[in-house]
Amino acid sequence: MDIDAVSSDRSLTAKYFCDASKKYFWTYPFWSQGIYLKQSENREMKYMDDTAVRARAGLLNLLGYGVLLCSFLIPQYMVIIYVGPLIAFDMAAGCLFGLTPFCPTGVLGTIITWKLAPVYKPSAPKRFAWAIGIMLAIFCISWRLTYGPHWILKATIGLCLILTALESSLGFCLGCWIYGHSITTMRRLTSIYQNAPDEAKAMEEFRPNPMKGKPAKPKTGVDTIHDELVAIKSMMNTLADKIDIIDRRALGNKAGREEQEASDDNYSKSMVEEIPENQAAAVAEAEVKPFNICNE
Repeated sequence: MDIDAVSSDRSLTAKYFCDASKKYFWTYPFWSQGIYLKQSENREMKYMDDTAVRARAGLLNLLGYGVLLCSFLIPQYMVIIYVGPLIAFDMAAGCLFGLTPFCPTGVLGTIITWKLAPVYKPSAPKRFAWAIGIMLAIFCISWRLTYGPHWILKATIGLCLILTALESSLGFCLGCWIYGHSITTMRRLTSIYQNAPDEAKAMEEFRPNPMKGKPAKPKTGVDTIHDELVAIKSMMNTLADKIDIIDRRALGNKAGREEQEASDDNYSKSMVEEIPENQAAAVAEAEVKPFNICNE
């Protein structure tokens, strides 16, 4: 094993660094879940050879086909009672100690792919997928012991066959995909939770304060959103004021029209009342004028 020279301040696992261009049968140390690569940026991350993992999935797929075939041809024999614990042990050994030396199918897969170029991938997603495999194996065993509906057992075995076939032929691991998305989501939520107080503090510290004469500092994303919300609120208040003014003008025009109509009605009534008096005065004046002329 090609080991890099490492400084004394590194962790104890530094002496187990391996070359990513070489293939290794044993894990270093042998109880580890994978190997440490000196080319990796994360020196604490463990890796597995994906070619051996896919070969192991193919072996489990063949074993699953045999169990499914026996369940159809000779359902009276409890094949799953004997094969289920073997698969559960194989999955548990892979989760705890990696492909070698305690995982039977992992050892066979490593031997089958020994002459192929290694393709190292992180071991944590694979171990998560194998943990799901342990649960499926335990479910099949318990379901067979409780004599549940046989079609559920066959459907579970069929699901396992599909998953192992996808990994062995296409390299797609459903458990790894679930692990990646769940870890990404958890890290994103954790980052948001941890950065929320910092962003709030930055919003208060970096906000321009002309009263103290401090220069404007760069705004954060939260600060920009706050300013946009304030601008939208100001626009809404301005629009409400304009609508209020229009309503007042409309009410004022209506009151003015009503007042003008009331004044016109009063004027008309007064004119009607004054017409007889004017006519009487005119008649009296007409009668007086000829009398005065004659007297003259």
